Amino acid sequence: LQTLVRESDLVARVGRTEFMLLLDTLDDAALLRERALAVHASLARPLRIGASTGSLGVHIGGAISPRHGAAEQALLAAADQALGRAKHTGERYLLAAA
Repeated sequence: LQTLVRESDLVARVGRTEFMLLLDTLDDAALLRERALAVHASLARPLRIGASTGSLGVHIGGAISPRHGAAEQALLAAADQALGRAKHTGERYLLAAA
């Protein structure tokens, strides 16, 4: 993940199988979607481990400050809700509801 973001961005593991990307100064929904789908494409490509091949199931939820909240907790909650909707619908990426 670290290779997919800029130096000013932050990558963090927040759960056993959940990661967070904080993308600095990104306030354009179309650009956020483009970046999210690039991350998805990188993570969802087939992995080879020994003689076996598999792939990861990847879903991404996004939120933009201040549209979806200015405080950290509000942004995290909005992105988490979008992630839940993405998982439920099978979408690769969803932006938080306005």
